[in-house]
Amino acid sequence: MSNPSLLIVAGPNGVGKSTFIEQLITLNKDISQNYICPDIIANQIRRLNPHKNEYEIYIDAMAQAKRLRYEKLMKKEDIILETVFSSHEKIKFIKHAMDKKYSITMMFIGVENIAINIERITKRMALGGHGVPFDKIEPRFLKSIENLIFAYKEGLFHKLFLVDNSSEIEPYRFYLYFKNKNLSWLNKDISINTFNIINGSSNIPSWIVTIGQALIKLSNNINPEHKTLPSIEELFIKDIHLD
Repeated sequence: MSNPSLLIVAGPNGVGKSTFIEQLITLNKDISQNYICPDIIANQIRRLNPHKNEYEIYIDAMAQAKRLRYEKLMKKEDIILETVFSSHEKIKFIKHAMDKKYSITMMFIGVENIAINIERITKRMALGGHGVPFDKIEPRFLKSIENLIFAYKEGLFHKLFLVDNSSEIEPYRFYLYFKNKNLSWLNKDISINTFNIINGSSNIPSWIVTIGQALIKLSNNINPEHKTLPSIEELFIKDIHLD
């Protein structure tokens, strides 16, 4: 019997985490039961309590999502976790999952600059979606980078992807793949030498270079392959292995 899986889709507000998970569920509706979404819970609370203020709704939704996650964890059920990854609580959760012998994949999504985050959050709010204080976006991103590097150093991921979603023309562009603290794959358009350059390279998002440099220093092996990456369906639905 295979180990249960924990897929973490992480990154700052407004980078497209929910959209990515929705794409996965479109490919395989059976995995929708694995996804515990605070936004969906918040909408349910609003319908049942129309006079409740937004802060109380947010607190209640986060608490319910946390409880449901731990219930799944105790039952060793597959889990899809969406998170900004700026709080230490998520690291604690991953450690618990590791203790339960989960197979843990982190997909960390970012965009090139904060203006993109703000634009997308503004569009989301105009469509009735939840807002985020704009002054919280960058501090949370910096904290999420710190947590990502710490968790990688501690060996808390079996697989880690760095993905840029700056472009609407070419969304969810995979740049780096780490497996068991080894850099296993590089986007075919870039070179490992890029990450030895202090200021990075103009053809790679600066956030990818910053995090990539830090993770490569912590890796056991940095002899990656350059090859075409399997599709999102193959990676996350059919579980095609990148070795």
